[in-house]
Amino acid sequence: MGKNTVKDWTTDFCNSCLQKWWQVDDKLPVFVRKYPVTEQQKRESDLKEFLDEILLIAADNVVSAEAFKIRFFTAFVHFARDALEFEQDHLDMFFKQGFSKSLVDFVRAARNFDSTLTGEAIYQAARNVCTMNGIQYLIGLPVKLTSSIFAYSLIYPYSDNLLDDPATTTTEKRHFNHRFRNRLDGHLVEPQSNCEDKIYRLVDMIEDEYDRNRYPGVYQSLLAIQGAQEKSVQLLCEKAHPFNVDILGIAIEKGGASVLADGILVAGTIDKATAEFLFGYGAFLQLVDDLQDISKDRKNGLATIFSCTSRQQLLQLLINRTFHFGRKISSGLKTVVKDSPNPLSDLIYKSGDMLLLDAVGRSQRWIGHSYLQTLQPHFPFRYDRLYTITKTFARKRHSLLPLLKLFD
Repeated sequence: MGKNTVKDWTTDFCNSCLQKWWQVDDKLPVFVRKYPVTEQQKRESDLKEFLDEILLIAADNVVSAEAFKIRFFTAFVHFARDALEFEQDHLDMFFKQGFSKSLVDFVRAARNFDSTLTGEAIYQAARNVCTMNGIQYLIGLPVKLTSSIFAYSLIYPYSDNLLDDPATTTTEKRHFNHRFRNRLDGHLVEPQSNCEDKIYRLVDMIEDEYDRNRYPGVYQSLLAIQGAQEKSVQLLCEKAHPFNVDILGIAIEKGGASVLADGILVAGTIDKATAEFLFGYGAFLQLVDDLQDISKDRKNGLATIFSCTSRQQLLQLLINRTFHFGRKISSGLKTVVKDSPNPLSDLIYKSGDMLLLDAVGRSQRWIGHSYLQTLQPHFPFRYDRLYTITKTFARKRHSLLPLLKLFD
């Protein structure tokens, strides 16, 4: 990593992202793809068929775990091809390069580590496992579950639950952050709860893989994301608004530092160009999450650039700018993948707009009907129908417990 520390990189990358944000346009972007209503309806039918099949698989208590896997992944392949336009090289990457095995290994290991983990916590952590596996693939490492990928992906569901618990006082949260920072800095710390003990055991796993003297960047990256998490507490202040809190800067630092840590923990060390792309992509993903969570954030009093914007026209301009920002960041992928495009880089290029379009649909009550209707044809599903299908499925998720047979 040279003479620069991760802290130096984080400062540089934050400034670079802010510069890109203010350089891009706030006009409606041009979209290449348009989906006729008949095509959207077909994809909705494919989605409902896939989700119904999952429920049927979960309800079958007779078949073996191996048969479960075959039926589940067969249904996924059909859906990915028909509704998501996955090509064969995308599917080969998922099944032949280690992605699916890593995911199965993670869920099994998470259940063994803590049988009380909720499905939501495992899902949250599994998303990060997929991100870290993707980074392995992009930079030419074998795609597999490592102890650091397992540990880092689980740390933040635990710490988030602790910090989000209304029964935990502000003083207790501040003391926890202080202890956690000390533990990340290499000090021995006495855990004050069962949850905290699990967090420190996960840090132990990272230390088992990466010696602190040989891989200082690993621990600098963990301290960087912890610092960003601590700064984000300012966003819960009742007086937080763009005139007294750097709302955009905090979001960029938090999202960027998180994915930068992903990259460093899969490789131990990475070059600065790769680090800059990962940081920028993490910043973009954070903005997507902030748009998607606008209702929840307004309810909970969490300040983001979207939750603080009450006028629909201004919110639309922010969304336009986020589209352009995401495209600007994605163009930096060529610094990571220097050879011909591979299946994952192709998906990353294509997915940026889709992720943001999805977030628009999930926040439609705040955005304005005409703007929503302008964007709707560029999304593969009709918003209202998509969320009706997924909400119906979510209400039945308790019946998915038998799918855990996949990981026995």
